[in-house]
Amino acid sequence: MPSKAELHSTFSNFPSEDYIDNTCKRGQHAEACRYLVFDEGFSCGKASFSRGMIDKRFKEGDMGAKGDNCDGILGFVNENQSLLVGNKTIYKEQAPTITEEATFERLEIENGRILLTTSKENFLNLSEEDVQIDINPKGLAFSARGLGAFVGTLQILFEEPQR
Repeated sequence: MPSKAELHSTFSNFPSEDYIDNTCKRGQHAEACRYLVFDEGFSCGKASFSRGMIDKRFKEGDMGAKGDNCDGILGFVNENQSLLVGNKTIYKEQAPTITEEATFERLEIENGRILLTTSKENFLNLSEEDVQIDINPKGLAFSARGLGAFVGTLQILFEEPQR
């Protein structure tokens, strides 16, 4: 099983330089991915707080980069979810105040919906367009873009699996 540091490195280093050049198509004008953002390095804005503004600017024709070249960080997490199975999760909600611990079982994407399942239940069911994924040294946090813990955040921790 990967260590906490290895998991953080795996997920926080998406997209890699090779991925940025070949999939995101950095510098290739209209073919470049419109979700490739730069803030202290390149990152994927497809499942970030920036997505709403990016989509708005794209619809208004105000962007040179017009591509939507992959499934973004969500696709990367989906492809690598086996690294997280069995890890501790913490679900937090503010209205009402809830904190629930469990273990991560699976991520499913179907018909534009994301379902995160833990050992206790299906905790989050969000649309692909509304999901926000934040990567921090503790883990991956999934929430509704812009609403966070108000409507629920599920964090999958980067630590040894709960077996």
